[in-house]
Amino acid sequence: MGKVGKTFTCDVQVLVWLEKFAKKQKKKESAIINSMLKAAKRQDESWTCSICGVSNANASSSCYTLNDGVFCEGVKA
Repeated sequence: MGKVGKTFTCDVQVLVWLEKFAKKQKKKESAIINSMLKAAKRQDESWTCSICGVSNANASSSCYTLNDGVFCEGVKA
C-alpha cells in the first residue's frame, strides 16, 4: 500500500510530547500517529461485551462467545 501525505494541526504540547515519545520508542512520529489512528478506527468499528469483555464487530448485535461450553449471549449496548 502506498503512503499518502496529509497535514493536520496539533497543540504545541502534543507536538513536543510526540517528538519525545517517538525518540524514546525509536520510531518515526508518523508511525506513532498511524498506530494511534488504527487503534481508534478499531474501537469505532467494534463494541465490547459488558458480560465477557470480548470485542465484537458493529454488524453483530449479540455476543456469542463460547466460555466453558456456555455461550455468553451478551448484547450490544
